[in-house]
Amino acid sequence: MNHDEAANPGAPQMFQKLGSITRQLHDALKELGYTDKLKGTVDQLPDAQSRLSYIARLTGEAADKVLNHVELGKTEQGLIAERGRQLADTISRVPALAKAMPELMEWTNDIIKTSEQTDARLTDIMMAQDFHDLTGQV
Repeated sequence: MNHDEAANPGAPQMFQKLGSITRQLHDALKELGYTDKLKGTVDQLPDAQSRLSYIARLTGEAADKVLNHVELGKTEQGLIAERGRQLADTISRVPALAKAMPELMEWTNDIIKTSEQTDARLTDIMMAQDFHDLTGQV
């Protein structure tokens, strides 16, 4: 095949050559006994495609469910942290309370810190859901 034939995809000689190569491949596979095996494989392709579509759909549903729960959890953690800050502010405005029960302020600060750490973990979980986009693309 020369350069002009490669540049012109409609060239009849190119199609004849391709047809000849395809026939040779078909005959070689038939002689080796692979024709029946290939027919079975071709029949399995639609089943594999439907299974992959099913997996992609379930993965998407699971990712959406996780994201919905993470968003709710982040809202709840934000509320807990805010309430903890309000409690810390109230305790600090009553010096006698802070002196009488110093562990109360410590517990309040622990609640705020733990809530913020949990919120950060929830954010990591949310960001990890990008696997769903990749699954759908693949």
